[in-house]
Amino acid sequence: MGRPVRTALRRRVTQPILGAQRPHADRAGDRKTTAGQRHVAVASRGALWFTVFTERFTAAVFTTFLDRVGRQAGRKVHIVADRHPVHRSKAARSWLQANADRIELHPMPVGCQ
Repeated sequence: MGRPVRTALRRRVTQPILGAQRPHADRAGDRKTTAGQRHVAVASRGALWFTVFTERFTAAVFTTFLDRVGRQAGRKVHIVADRHPVHRSKAARSWLQANADRIELHPMPVGCQ
């Protein structure tokens, strides 16, 4: 018979990647990394949109990203997002209602994050 198939179990990485710095919190709920925070959108046909920002994540930052993706996609965009408070904020919801013909937000179900 042939060689037995080896399987590997996933293990939690407890050591940081060489050269990477751990995120630090200036205050509760404000996690920052040295590389900045980012949003990424990938289309089914391979188009990629992203933004890297170093300021605090607000509804204005989120809607600016959505606006750019909506303008550049050229058709309606469906965004799957986690349940971050900014994604559920009044400002984001009102922007999404005003731009419902361009962007539709689909929140991830609870427990899928």
